[in-house]
Amino acid sequence: MHIWQSLTQRVRMASVGRKRHIPNVKLLDSSTIPLSLNLYEWAAFRSTKSGLKLYLLVEFISEQDIHPEKLTVTPAERSDVLEAPRFITEPGVTYVIDRGYYDFRLFDQWCKDGIFFATRIKSNTVVDIRDFIYEDLQQNGFRESLVIIGSAQKKMENHLRLVEFYNDTGKLYQIVTNRFDLPASRWQIELMFKWMKQHLQVNHIHSRTEQAAWKQLYIAMIAYSLLLLLRLETKTRLTLYQLFTKLRALLFSDFEELLEVLQPT
Repeated sequence: MHIWQSLTQRVRMASVGRKRHIPNVKLLDSSTIPLSLNLYEWAAFRSTKSGLKLYLLVEFISEQDIHPEKLTVTPAERSDVLEAPRFITEPGVTYVIDRGYYDFRLFDQWCKDGIFFATRIKSNTVVDIRDFIYEDLQQNGFRESLVIIGSAQKKMENHLRLVEFYNDTGKLYQIVTNRFDLPASRWQIELMFKWMKQHLQVNHIHSRTEQAAWKQLYIAMIAYSLLLLLRLETKTRLTLYQLFTKLRALLFSDFEELLEVLQPT
């Protein structure tokens, strides 16, 4: 844990001055790792299976620059809402979260504390539209509204901004946020949610003991952070995946040959 924290600090120092698409944006998501109940009884969370849940907070700089900041591992039965306060703490930062963290009480508290958030709205959410900021969903595929969400029995106290748009495949996105000055950039918002669902999936735990399982997850994040730090400090134009494949191919080569591959082009 200490090694990984030291690496994340070095990554932050190496990334100072890099251009951000949107300043002060962080992504929080969790990934459930299914396990066999027979082999992992200590991680049981249903009558037929076991599992772990990896929570990860990353800073979104660009599609190729995603910097991990904080992580924790819990039993799979742990509620995302209960974990959110451990990660979402900084006023002035915009946290992009998925619907697992959908909680009106938390939303109002973040509004009070000056913490920004953006999340996809749940399909059964009652939406009270107070004003249209921009209305052209049918013709241009985009609409912005000032809303209060929730039913008469349970609703938010604060107004939110509802952004609705269709992506290139015709899928409708409905996103609520308490940040009103953020440019309504469709592809950037969609990109953030897409990244959360496609990356950092851990699908197999090699050891059967609890302590070894924790270690495997932290080792995976240490390896990722080392790769990211190497990319930042060498200023290579290679993507992380390209860098990984090059390192694997040159594992037993001379150091000079590795440096030649990493030179910016």
